[in-house]
Amino acid sequence: MNNNSNELIAVIFDFDNTIAPTDCLERFRTTRDEKGLEKHLREQELKLFDGIEYLFNHLCHNQIPLAIVTNSPRWYINRLLDHFIIPNHFDAVISYDDVGPDNKKPSSKGITLALEKMGLKSSQNILYVGDDKNDVIAAYRAGIKPIIGKWTISKEPISYMPAGVFSITDLVDMVMKGVGELELLAEVLATNSGKGAGKPNVLPLDQDSKLVYHNKDASIFSFGRYFPLSSEASASIHKNHLLTQHVLEKIDAGSSYQVPSYWMVIFREFIKNLEKFKNINFDIITVVPAKKDKVKRLEKMLSNIELTWSTSDSLFLEDLFYFEDGTSSTKTLNRSERYVQIDKTLKVTHQQSSKIKGANIIVIDDVSTSGATLSSAIKTLYSYGANQVYGLCIAKTVSLPEDKSCPKCRTKLRIQTNKKTGGQFWYCPKKSENGKYLDHFTEDIKEKDCPKCGRPMFKRANSRDGSVFLGCSGFRSPENKCSHTEKAS
Repeated sequence: MNNNSNELIAVIFDFDNTIAPTDCLERFRTTRDEKGLEKHLREQELKLFDGIEYLFNHLCHNQIPLAIVTNSPRWYINRLLDHFIIPNHFDAVISYDDVGPDNKKPSSKGITLALEKMGLKSSQNILYVGDDKNDVIAAYRAGIKPIIGKWTISKEPISYMPAGVFSITDLVDMVMKGVGELELLAEVLATNSGKGAGKPNVLPLDQDSKLVYHNKDASIFSFGRYFPLSSEASASIHKNHLLTQHVLEKIDAGSSYQVPSYWMVIFREFIKNLEKFKNINFDIITVVPAKKDKVKRLEKMLSNIELTWSTSDSLFLEDLFYFEDGTSSTKTLNRSERYVQIDKTLKVTHQQSSKIKGANIIVIDDVSTSGATLSSAIKTLYSYGANQVYGLCIAKTVSLPEDKSCPKCRTKLRIQTNKKTGGQFWYCPKKSENGKYLDHFTEDIKEKDCPKCGRPMFKRANSRDGSVFLGCSGFRSPENKCSHTEKAS
């Protein structure tokens, strides 16, 4: 294997419905029916998913450490590992018994324990392979890369975006080529300044912008992820994630702003490939419109795509939709409120409506947060008689749950970055009637645990020269005072 920063470090697996199809065993697991489990294993043929054993052997042959982190109990996991004759593959097996009821997934505790047993630290070059939302959340919280296996048994679409959906063949290829083989298309091009990409990896989404497991089932395709400052897990990725930073550039940009050129390349080439994949021609290519008095960034981009389009069969309509006057921002609304507002305010332009019936249509957005805008656009076009409609977005927001609210007013807290230290902190965003923040609540987010006393360490600024360092929170403690400091990275 190549020895570089792209090299795969380790792979951690969920067990149930990731390594084997175990829905049929749920009743034995939940009732601790060991005799029933034994009888079922004797009488019924239960196999690993096709290709899983080959994947384990391939990873072991290449000396990639493996682990299992599951919410299932120890007795159950040990019996199934023996049944499948695979216990020796794993450097660590973490079960419900190791973490207890308060720290099962989506808590990151199990993954953290597995990393400790393997002698590893969190890294984006470590994969967690699972099949549901709890696996995705736990991996992000542990600071490793969550992926969903295409071979796994899907119960329902997933609201929380992983780093990708991949086959066993993809993972085998990645062992030799590195984790870059798994990067989403827009994230690769953001890092490489728009030059060169491997496989055109995308996130396949349904009409409600939830993850599905196969491209053939997708109504919307996202080419990357956007990490907001809404949870500690996403905030830790936010500042170093180049696609996220490119998305943020539009916020402070003026009327001259244009989307990055690689976005246009992605949309143009993917539309052509989608036509081949679906064996159709797209009659209309349009965008989610800017609200009144806002910069028409997507409309400008659509015009530029049209200039480089190789055929004249498609109509590029920047005014197929419009938002009603007075439509306000949806940033402060929850998912259901966003859907209600967008459904009320996103309309089809009267003079273009006759072109929709029977047409195959592409709708482009930049960032999908709740999915309300693209979902409403797609539903509206079908209501006008469109034949097939697909949505495209450059990034899907990774909205991880964070149940943290202001202890004074119960407002949901947000995360901000301290301009002096670069450290992050929670703050209450509630404002007074004159628009000033109320002095309700702030709380620093720890950078790491102190190696001497175990208490949180935070970024601090030296009062003399302004240099930034990590300081133990026990510095001013009246009991067991700790003054440990470290150089900040």
